[in-house]
Amino acid sequence: MITDAQFADLNQDGWLDLVLLGDWMGILTYINKQGTLEPQLLPGLENSRGNWNSLRIADLNGDGYPEVLAGNMGQNNFFEPGMRLYIADFDQNGYLDQITAFKRGEKYYPILDKDELIAQLPSVKKRVLYYKDYAQMSMQDLFAAEVLQKALVYEVDRLATTVFLNQAGSFTPLELPQETQYTSIYSLRETDVNQDGILDIVLGGNQYKIKPQFGRQDASKGGVILGEIVEGEYRLNQFEHLNVEGQIRAIAPLKTTNKKGLIFARNNQPIIYFENE
Repeated sequence: MITDAQFADLNQDGWLDLVLLGDWMGILTYINKQGTLEPQLLPGLENSRGNWNSLRIADLNGDGYPEVLAGNMGQNNFFEPGMRLYIADFDQNGYLDQITAFKRGEKYYPILDKDELIAQLPSVKKRVLYYKDYAQMSMQDLFAAEVLQKALVYEVDRLATTVFLNQAGSFTPLELPQETQYTSIYSLRETDVNQDGILDIVLGGNQYKIKPQFGRQDASKGGVILGEIVEGEYRLNQFEHLNVEGQIRAIAPLKTTNKKGLIFARNNQPIIYFENE
């Protein structure tokens, strides 16, 4: 499921390229060949599969090549690199089912508890009589090989919200500070907050629609990460909280007659305005 997209000239050839990201997928790039978009996996984006929510493309270090800023689901949740999502008609009733699974060793184990799995797939009940047995059963134990072979399988490599630094068409991942990874990030905006001539990053997120046993993601109140150039390299170090409650879904600049600022849009809550001083 595509969650965000943006056009930008990634290779500085004068033609706008396309970047896509989304759930259970890598960051996809389509290079513009004089009016025709062609899929091309750029170096450094090979292992970028994640649960991405938001995207911004901006030249953060001023070298002419734009960076890719990607908001992910963060590292403060039950997800972990290597997890899988299986999609198949497991009980052969004509409807697709989804099962998320942890990787342990070389096997994958569903995150659903026994009652949830049986409620979704009653046909499994005969094979899973006791909780102690279910605790040891992998996807391969629960379902026939031919069913798993036909399944759509998605994986995640990266959970951290990340800036991919563009070095003349080759990307290097730069994970944002730990405070950024406390929750899922749904909005990013580059701006020079402290007026030092170097772009900073403003961000926000949270997600409340999560099952109670996994815990809703509400550990962020928005934040600013100050950028700096050290020995010619762009870095993100200092994080400052903004104390914005709620589920932030959009951050945008707003300019009045003689002032500039940012507005924060939140689900089911009033918009908040921050003014540059």
